[in-house]
Amino acid sequence: MIDKYHYSIKDANDIVNTSLSDAFNKKYSLYDYKNDVRSINNHWSDHFFKACKELSVDLLNENIIDVGVGSGNEASRLFHNCKHIAFVDIAPNGLKKIKKIIPQSKIIVSSAENLEMINNNEYDIYISLRTFNSSFFNIEKTLNEAKRILKSNSRIMISIANGFLSSNSSIIPGLIIPGTDFVDIYKGLDSIKNLINIMSRLGFEKFKLLTTNEEIYLLAKLNKEGS
Repeated sequence: MIDKYHYSIKDANDIVNTSLSDAFNKKYSLYDYKNDVRSINNHWSDHFFKACKELSVDLLNENIIDVGVGSGNEASRLFHNCKHIAFVDIAPNGLKKIKKIIPQSKIIVSSAENLEMINNNEYDIYISLRTFNSSFFNIEKTLNEAKRILKSNSRIMISIANGFLSSNSSIIPGLIIPGTDFVDIYKGLDSIKNLINIMSRLGFEKFKLLTTNEEIYLLAKLNKEGS
């Protein structure tokens, strides 16, 4: 597109981000859990709080950033009591919904790959739930940004979707291969292995996994002193 239409890289990126923002706004504006694996497990949030306990996360008082909020349903359930929290998404509709429910929150319209409006070493905890499964998502750039905005000795929580709801309302483990009707039961774990490889190179360490019927939680700590 850059060569054919004589766009600069910045202009091309802006066009792509605007298109993604519009697409995700439409996708998530009316999204609920009716066709989601979470619809048959109303206690899915217990898994999140268990993961927080594993990481010794103080949701009430620590400086937290949640990247990729989608419709906002998830964030409003998990973070409503947080005093110091920022929410990030490329599409603004979910952020507007969260701001009404959690007025003390900070909302940032941005892609996960470029958080230039956030200072270095600003956050204690980086959380991103089921966002690293997204299309058109540059994992390495996103993790580099996560490292930049996190303090040393901070923590990160990433979850990867690892199940979908069948037509008879049962959970099938794994993920559908894009463009097909086939399920890859190893795709979620393969995604986790790829994340660990990249994160290890960036200085993340002390990895833990928490596996549920809906998703796999990857937990880690960041040591910047040797990087």
